[in-house]
Amino acid sequence: TVWDVGANVGYYTRQFAERVGGKGKVFAFEPSPVNFTRLSAACTGLDNVQLYQMGLGREAATLALVQGDDELGATSRVVGNTGALRPPPPLEGKETLVEIRTGQGLIQGGDALAPNVIKIDVEGFEWEVLEGLGAQLASSSLRAIGVEVHFGILRERGLAAAPQRIEDALVRNGFRL
Repeated sequence: TVWDVGANVGYYTRQFAERVGGKGKVFAFEPSPVNFTRLSAACTGLDNVQLYQMGLGREAATLALVQGDDELGATSRVVGNTGALRPPPPLEGKETLVEIRTGQGLIQGGDALAPNVIKIDVEGFEWEVLEGLGAQLASSSLRAIGVEVHFGILRERGLAAAPQRIEDALVRNGFRL
């Protein structure tokens, strides 16, 4: 079971679906409505993929998301103030409200299977995603986590220490970096 957190338009989701085959499952999470439409189209016919138009975070919430200006929307990001020391900058009407859920809550509620592998690419919201996984981080069935860390965005949010927190959390839960 693979979780693609920040699935964007489905490039990795499709690759994961091919790798896990008919016995595996991919859960793809993408909060951007624009990106989700493209993700849905890219995953048409993939029976082993479950799509969720939501983001993952530390707690269930409704937060603002700004759609990226790049062609793929890859720079789209949640700009809510959860866990940030500084408030987000004014967005001048560019934001969309999106649903945020916790990974642990999805598993406990039966909405998603516990992951064996997680890919996280969430433009500065990495720490919140990991926190929302809770005890799942310590599960022996979770074998690998790939995290793209956005140092500049984290600094802008007043979370310059988040990369070290991410490393510490992974090591504390038995992962090698």
